[in-house]
Amino acid sequence: MFSGQNRCPYVRRAGFGDRLDGTGTEIFIFSTFGTDDFITKDFGVTAADSVASGLPETELDGGYRSSGVTLIDRRYLTRNIHLIAQAGAELYSNDIQDSPVAREDYELEVGLSIIYQF
Repeated sequence: MFSGQNRCPYVRRAGFGDRLDGTGTEIFIFSTFGTDDFITKDFGVTAADSVASGLPETELDGGYRSSGVTLIDRRYLTRNIHLIAQAGAELYSNDIQDSPVAREDYELEVGLSIIYQF
């Protein structure tokens, strides 16, 4: 979620509870920034794409990309089976909201993982 050379997130993390075994609930509040190339790659429209899609050609400037919040809960169901539940929301910058590629002004995400540890 936060990887990539062209994206530099500033993250503030808070955990709840006193567990030291890796389980529990955490909340992440973040803002992301990117270069011109990185933001245009995801939300821009090249000349060739414009001809093919009918969308207006769009090139975005680098800088602020988005802010959001993610909630993660980790539990051990058994010694070998772990459950991770995640939910998050991300609000895009005004430039990205105005892009013809962005269907919404925000992104919502929900995930559930079951992990088996050998």
